[in-house]
Amino acid sequence: MEEYNERLIFQHRQQVVLSIPASLSYTEDADYTVIMKSLSYDAWGRLTGESTTVGDGTGYVYKGALVFERNAVGKLSLDAALTTGGRITAQKDASTGAITGYTVHHHITDHLGSVRAVVDFDGSLLETSDFLPYGTRWSQTGGSAAGTLTDAANRWRYSGKEEQKALNAALPLIDYGARMYNPAIARWMSVDPLAEKYYPMGGYGYCAGNPITYRDIWGFEPTKKQAGSATGFFTSINKIKTGIGTSTGLEAHNAMLRMGEVSIKKGKPAPANTGPFNKIQDRYIYTEKGGWIDMAHFMFYAGTAYRYKVSRERATTLISSREFSSFNHVTQASLLRQSMIDPISETIQDGYVQERMDRIFANHSAYSYEDLPTDKVAAVFGASYFDPNSNLTFAEQILNYLIEELGATNPERAPNFDNLPQDYSKGKPSQTNQSTKPLFTNP
Repeated sequence: MEEYNERLIFQHRQQVVLSIPASLSYTEDADYTVIMKSLSYDAWGRLTGESTTVGDGTGYVYKGALVFERNAVGKLSLDAALTTGGRITAQKDASTGAITGYTVHHHITDHLGSVRAVVDFDGSLLETSDFLPYGTRWSQTGGSAAGTLTDAANRWRYSGKEEQKALNAALPLIDYGARMYNPAIARWMSVDPLAEKYYPMGGYGYCAGNPITYRDIWGFEPTKKQAGSATGFFTSINKIKTGIGTSTGLEAHNAMLRMGEVSIKKGKPAPANTGPFNKIQDRYIYTEKGGWIDMAHFMFYAGTAYRYKVSRERATTLISSREFSSFNHVTQASLLRQSMIDPISETIQDGYVQERMDRIFANHSAYSYEDLPTDKVAAVFGASYFDPNSNLTFAEQILNYLIEELGATNPERAPNFDNLPQDYSKGKPSQTNQSTKPLFTNP
């Protein structure tokens, strides 16, 4: 191939709704080295399996949060375990390649999620990065972010996404899950699957030409029909036949875990057990500190945060046990990652994933202005406020949280109450929100 921009060939052998190519191939003109890359994603757009192979057979294999490096004979060794705040990096003996231990690399991010600095466990600065608005790294120190020569190099920078340099060092594509992005030209490498809906923006443009303050333009919002009160919700949850509202102790613990369960409905992940809250009269609660709270969202993300909390506690217990040393490296790395999870941050990120997926599966409800703020306050409740050992019932704990912590009040006190639609509409909402900062509060 004579032209540089023609060297990258996307082979759409298994085109999916997210516009993710099943494989990519690249041919280097000088020595005809072939690099093959195959990817697989779950329904949320998260990378669940990847195999990158260069001419000598080396590459990476991804299994969820674990990244393995493959040598020329196909042997895998742990490269890193990804966490919400960075990664746990395997340290290897330079001569044998054997894993000798682990080191923690913390990623310090800005408001866009871009990694501006990498520090080690002791706080020593390993790498700094500054970016142009569209992602080109223009100022840097410590390019590999490695404490020793055997530490795995950092590849997660702009927007916290991974750079895919295996295809060509001069073409550092960034993997966003749904598509590959080229910061050098500020363009996606494949067309937006919703391009026909947003044709004025173009099918390849990044963030509608505004990489700092991009917002979605669709979404549901609270309705007067389901605008209720905290006491009204308390009454509703106590009427549910499963007994969730009146549960305490182990029953409340198990009920909270069930709230965070996910099942596949109509071909996509969805909350498994919070459906009844979508139809109750008091679904939307107005609070002076948290704005409008969608209690269907609240119950699911409270359960999600609680599940992360329980997982972290179990992992911490196992790491402190005698059995930990008998586990293989993969299990140890997985437990280390779970022990470092921040349940609140992890839950909020799950909320962002849902909103992004709603753009594809439920475009009318993506980024409704109460969704992400609800996810945050729900995460705080599930991870920090809910106590299964309390003498209060499940419903009483929710009621106290809404009133004492968030200032739940009469919905008519909401600044936008008069402008609420009477019922659902798939038209453009009055306000959208891509942050966890609540709107329409009364400080």
